Amino acid sequence: MKKLYLKDYWAAVNTAEDSAPAVSAALKAAGTLGEPCEIVFESGVYNIGTNSLAETEIHVSNTIAEGNDREKGECDSIKRRTPFLLCGIKNITVNGNGAVIKSLGKMTQIILKDCKNITFKNITFDYLNPTVTEMTVTAVGKGYIDCKISDEYPYRIKNGKIEWCGKGFAFSSGISQLYDPKSGFTWRQPGPMDDKNARFEELEKGLVRLYSGGDNITYGACPGYVFQMRDPIRDECGIIIDGCENTAFLNTTMYFMSGIGFIAQNSDGIHLDRFNVCPAPGRTASCAADFMHFSGCRGKIVIENGYYCGAHDDAINVHGTHLKITDVYADVNKIKVRFMHPQSYGIGGFLKGDKICTIDPDTLLEKASTRVISTEEINPHEIILTVESGGGFTVGSMVENASATAEVLIRNNHFERIPTRGILVTTRKPVIIEKNEFTRLTGCGVLIADDARSWFESGYVTDVTIRRNRYTDSKESFVRIEPECVPESKGTVHGGVKITDNLIEAAYTDEVVYARNTDGLEFENNTVYGSFENIRLTLKNVKNASVRGNKYNGEEWRQ
Repeated sequence: MKKLYLKDYWAAVNTAEDSAPAVSAALKAAGTLGEPCEIVFESGVYNIGTNSLAETEIHVSNTIAEGNDREKGECDSIKRRTPFLLCGIKNITVNGNGAVIKSLGKMTQIILKDCKNITFKNITFDYLNPTVTEMTVTAVGKGYIDCKISDEYPYRIKNGKIEWCGKGFAFSSGISQLYDPKSGFTWRQPGPMDDKNARFEELEKGLVRLYSGGDNITYGACPGYVFQMRDPIRDECGIIIDGCENTAFLNTTMYFMSGIGFIAQNSDGIHLDRFNVCPAPGRTASCAADFMHFSGCRGKIVIENGYYCGAHDDAINVHGTHLKITDVYADVNKIKVRFMHPQSYGIGGFLKGDKICTIDPDTLLEKASTRVISTEEINPHEIILTVESGGGFTVGSMVENASATAEVLIRNNHFERIPTRGILVTTRKPVIIEKNEFTRLTGCGVLIADDARSWFESGYVTDVTIRRNRYTDSKESFVRIEPECVPESKGTVHGGVKITDNLIEAAYTDEVVYARNTDGLEFENNTVYGSFENIRLTLKNVKNASVRGNKYNGEEWRQ
């Protein structure tokens, strides 16, 4: 394999100079070689400025939205800027040799489009000024809170309002979370960014006094707590993988990612080994939203040996997309489908030969299926599909691409300080979640949902194994199987879920598993401990359930 050394492209290591031009030049050279190539960094810190970044246009799942509604986190731009842009390239390895890539302004750190056999390894990414800002509570009085702010989070106060103002971003309203270092929990909390009556005063540089909107309003804060605040706008991301095949990240650490962190869409084969997302020393947050989204991916997704800590939403979400049928041309076997969520459109994903299924949006049950012959994108929101047979397709039903589903293996990972859920997964292919540790989650460990009315994230599961995991010190059930069908629906959406040989702490709730509209559920040989008199499984419209061999506080337990 040919090696290209970044130092030969005048990369500035351990200096204040901008290394973006050197990275761009090396990537360009690698793309023209026509043979497998490794780009080799020297160990050290590389600063990446914003003035010479590569720019591309790309629709990104759960990110882009028309209207630029800041209250909903919507952004109407599809332009992304990055130092690592690879388009239509194959057989490239980026070896960081322990290098740290530091973003000096808001950007997407890596974008891969239509690439094959791309590997990143032995590299760390960070931000000089993270877009999730932090301030630590030093004192709480009647109607006021004193907070210390690190130099990493530039701010200005004008007319009693604070504005966070790093390079390439500024916001004065948004979403707040609280982190308690003693308990280790992070949770969403209405805070000063939501309070129009809040007023800030700078006592000295890096020390501010926050006067709340009422005499006794402290936003739930105590001395030592950390406010984490972010702009709801999700424009740039951490890593975007679009339409790629065989992508790997090995021994890679992300100290901070803006927006939704790692997004893979319409891609085939992804391997993350020792891919860590965690705060840099001295910080408490590492991402502005979810850590990882896999949307409409195929092949196999492997996530192993990682450390995931300090999110602003879920850790891992694997799903497809429900599109609504808006027109049926039965005489020519064509249907028009539309992306329904304002943050997910323009991401295509239909290929010739793909199996598509029509789904009832109320029951989430499959009604008919056929194969795609061809596609025609009318606009980013609408696609016309020519199919083998138009029978069973009706206006108002939803369509799921059953071929754009992935096999999933998530093992030997550690999930900590997640304000929502650990793993969300909805795929028809086999799923194994094993030997992971979940601790200090505010939500459940594993959520199996499926919906056609809110986020439109499809679809149903048929073979999920959740085994030999450790779930401790968390607020909700270990597993929730909760399809968003109408409450009165009697059909079973999910099936084949096996929860075996896990160690579960009933720390804050006596409900260990919640499941509804499921056919085939095993809860076997699990060890549960806690302070409750008893524990329970909540089963609603669950068929063929097997509950046996479980122990609670050392004693045999039966549902």
